[in-house]
Amino acid sequence: MKISIMEILKNKKTQILVFLFVAIILWRISLIFIPSDSGLYWWGALYQIIALYGAIFGFLIAKKWGGFKSAMGRTVLAFSFGLLLQSFGQATSSYYVYTTGTVPYPAIGDIGFFGSVLFYITGVILLSRASNIQSVFKSISHKIRIIVLPLIMLGVSYWIFLIDYVFDWTNKTKVFLDFGYPLGQAFYVSVAILLLISTKKMWGGVMRKPIFFLLVALIAQYTSDFMFLYQSNNNTYVGGGSVDYMYFVSYFLMAFSLIYLSNVFHKIQSESFQTATVKPESGVITGIDKLLNQILVEIIKRQEKVAGTLAWEEVKKVQAINIVDQTNFVISVNGDVKEAINQLVLGFKNLFGDIAIDVSKNSVRYLTAELPLDEVPSSLK
Repeated sequence: MKISIMEILKNKKTQILVFLFVAIILWRISLIFIPSDSGLYWWGALYQIIALYGAIFGFLIAKKWGGFKSAMGRTVLAFSFGLLLQSFGQATSSYYVYTTGTVPYPAIGDIGFFGSVLFYITGVILLSRASNIQSVFKSISHKIRIIVLPLIMLGVSYWIFLIDYVFDWTNKTKVFLDFGYPLGQAFYVSVAILLLISTKKMWGGVMRKPIFFLLVALIAQYTSDFMFLYQSNNNTYVGGGSVDYMYFVSYFLMAFSLIYLSNVFHKIQSESFQTATVKPESGVITGIDKLLNQILVEIIKRQEKVAGTLAWEEVKKVQAINIVDQTNFVISVNGDVKEAINQLVLGFKNLFGDIAIDVSKNSVRYLTAELPLDEVPSSLK
């Protein structure tokens, strides 16, 4: 179960995104050869349409993944809200520039900009929980990495932006934002980098590439924010300049990764109806328990195609299941096999939403047909 970049580009949502991206790039290039202050203003005001486009489809995609009911749905919602708030911040800032010629700080736009930082932090935390990142960093070297990297990022942000900071307690909101922006952004990007390191070990199957793009988009967003803060502190920021172009690219990457997740959902949905070809060894006479064990194995196999080794992390959460040989899908069950199946399917549902139930049901439909109706696990009926 794989999705190539070419498959993604055939999607109409992606084609619209790419069209907007290319059109806005060509518009910016034209302003180099035909300079126009008003043209540069409107370019700086409207490139955030990419963020708005990504946010709108992000909400639709989150609904497909189960919305608030699943880990993946909540993660996509968090990043979508982050994009939407970025669009709000850009729009309000452009309005200030159009009406007053400058952007006050703090201003209404900071509700969007700082709000997006909070939602990106929420997103990476949700994704790290879904990824079960703590199981990846069990060795001493990994434990050091998970502690040191965030400290380095926070230290760099503090050293560059806050080392000589002069507190003005007459404007507490400004003090809060001055610290909140660099430290909050440093936090979410450090977690994103840690997740990026762990994706090879955790996220696999069809989920690996979209998660990779999502994390790269977060790093691109941080780089844009970092450069904006740096130039603003040094009074070198120019509206419609290089920093705005960096924001534009980061919005495109985030929107692209969310649409990628939409394509993954449809891929999983279409392939979930391809029932397993494995047949019970000798029909019903094989024994109900043995048949149920076979069903359990087939569910794990199909879910591994979706999420790679992360599927095995869900298996480990079911206490009754013992993994004998993960490579060859050899497991044993202590206790009620039907209850073990129900717990495992519920775990996948909490991770991916109702689509996980469809995947599980259809992967073993041929096998459940061999069972008496009262012996079919409730999660597979």
